[in-house]
Amino acid sequence: NECLFGLFYLTKCIFVIRYYSLDGYNSVLSLHALELAIVEFGVEAALRQQVARELYAQRCAQAKALARRELIFQLGGCVKGTLPKDLVSGNYFAEQRNFNLRLQANNVNFDQYLKVRGQTVEQFRIELHAQAEQKLRGSLGLLMVAEREHLWPTDAEVEAALAHWKGERTFPANDFRKVRQGIASQRAAEFVEAH
Repeated sequence: NECLFGLFYLTKCIFVIRYYSLDGYNSVLSLHALELAIVEFGVEAALRQQVARELYAQRCAQAKALARRELIFQLGGCVKGTLPKDLVSGNYFAEQRNFNLRLQANNVNFDQYLKVRGQTVEQFRIELHAQAEQKLRGSLGLLMVAEREHLWPTDAEVEAALAHWKGERTFPANDFRKVRQGIASQRAAEFVEAH
């Protein structure tokens, strides 16, 4: 009876070998057989190295993204002056919506969150409002850097980006503005990060 072996690597570094016979029957081999198969085929060291490289690359990317967010957040501290109330409130509601989505994704209700943080609803709102305003100032700071360093895209670059844009479409002038600001902000963030 001929047999085929398949090696499957799952995300939690658990290895499973399934035994498939020609008649379609399959079963999971014992842990001892699994260890023998890994050692016999010399897969263990290569998989460990691959997983280590992938985890290292993932952690580096996460650290870089976190550092960039923090740098932009700090840039917001340099943007002084009064912001338009409509802009601040719109940004606050967007932050609140994102926060609610994160809670849902983690299967946490709002009361549990407040209890763990030791906050009242009012304290949470004040903190979220301050964070939203600081993020808004950071975004405005990026646009100011783009202006000062002449990093704004040309109309042709924006049109090319719009052709491949996956964002929600509203009306052409608004979409053009969003994409233009997005490109300028990205360039400014890269500029700030490099300098």
